Amino acid sequence: MLKWLMLSKILILLLFFLLHASCLIRDNGVLPELLILRELGKKVVTTGFTIGGTISRLNSGNSVVLQNNGTDTLTYSVNGSYQFPTRLADNSQYSVSVLTQPTNQNCAIANPTGTISGASVTDADINCSVGVLSSGTILNPLTL
Repeated sequence: MLKWLMLSKILILLLFFLLHASCLIRDNGVLPELLILRELGKKVVTTGFTIGGTISRLNSGNSVVLQNNGTDTLTYSVNGSYQFPTRLADNSQYSVSVLTQPTNQNCAIANPTGTISGASVTDADINCSVGVLSSGTILNPLTL
């Protein structure tokens, strides 16, 4: 009887260990730069870095279409952080551009190009004008 009790406790501990070892590690619900999966004590690492930043002053109801390296296209219609879904290897070049400007606005990119250097790029910030477009010129409503 004592032998079976000890054996059942060992089996329960083994099951808890296996369950814990197979969990996906998350940081506040967001996957970290290196995705670490644990499978029976072995680590499998997936690498890659993302390109992104913050969109600000985009008028409500408008959207901006962004591209990275001329192929990775992303449409956003809200202010806040953005991130291209395609991960790039370390030392890769990136080039963020505005493919389609929002209606009556002009968006400019801070830090649009560069080389990935061991971390995701988070400062390719998009700042949209608040003026109106008239004959190809942005007019600031505060300047007469």
